[in-house]
Amino acid sequence: MTEIIPKQEDSKVRGIIFMNLFCICTTAVGCIFKKLAEEGVSNLDFAIFRALVGLFCISLYNWYLGSKPWEEIPRRHYAKMFARSLGGTWGFILYTYIITILPLTLTTVVFQTNPFWMSVLGICFLGERIMKVEIIGIVLCFGGVVMVTLAPSDAEVSTDSNVLLFGVSLCLVMAWTHSFVQMFNRMMRDVPWYTIMFWHSTIGLCTASIIVGILALINGGTIFSYSGRQYGLLVLCAFLDFLGLSCSVITFQSCEMGFISLFGYLIVVYSFLADLFVFHETFGLMEICGTLVILTVTMGVGLYKYWLER
Repeated sequence: MTEIIPKQEDSKVRGIIFMNLFCICTTAVGCIFKKLAEEGVSNLDFAIFRALVGLFCISLYNWYLGSKPWEEIPRRHYAKMFARSLGGTWGFILYTYIITILPLTLTTVVFQTNPFWMSVLGICFLGERIMKVEIIGIVLCFGGVVMVTLAPSDAEVSTDSNVLLFGVSLCLVMAWTHSFVQMFNRMMRDVPWYTIMFWHSTIGLCTASIIVGILALINGGTIFSYSGRQYGLLVLCAFLDFLGLSCSVITFQSCEMGFISLFGYLIVVYSFLADLFVFHETFGLMEICGTLVILTVTMGVGLYKYWLER
């Protein structure tokens, strides 16, 4: 079944710009939270915190615009909005669980299959067409991801085969969830991005609060018991996450999923630079070559498509 996308002007340039901003913000969030996690900050606590900060920021923005999010979403989008917001929140919670049972390298490889799934969804549900050069680009970029993440390392990780199978299955579910979320963003092009973010934050806050509340009651633990410095970093991290998610919505409302999903691979490039300059890690030839493959292919396909449109 193909849904008719509202007739609004696409912009590949806008999509590429906001995809880069999304990748940069996501990388920054990963760097900050990596430090916080080492200090004992709970991933689930952050799920609540990010929704709170996001809801506060987007409420202020809606107030500034004089917008009423509950009036700006057509009835035909109610189910999509709920599924998109719930899926986005569960995807984040799922990711924070997966990285505790799987090596980060394997998680990255499996999750980066999502550009392929996005292209399939775009063809099947949105009536989009994908060029051969985009298919080749997706394959080459995925090869680059494999080169970066599976490069020889001094760290040895042993994972039980049953846990490995379970983790990979969950990671595939996470990739599919992310793809469906972006498909819904594309379907709701007639809904302002700030309306989508309002409902995303609202539903996400309710979902995360219920989960954390139940776990706190069962385990008898407490939440939000952190220092002033940690609270400050949590606010910064949550704000960057809010900016990244907003950029993500704008990105997929700007151009076809098959094309723009390819540029999602740039997050590997930004992560590589963060590890190099922030965490002072060293990299081998395979990792450098893989990063250059991703950067070259994404830039090449983008320039080629732009040239065709001109």
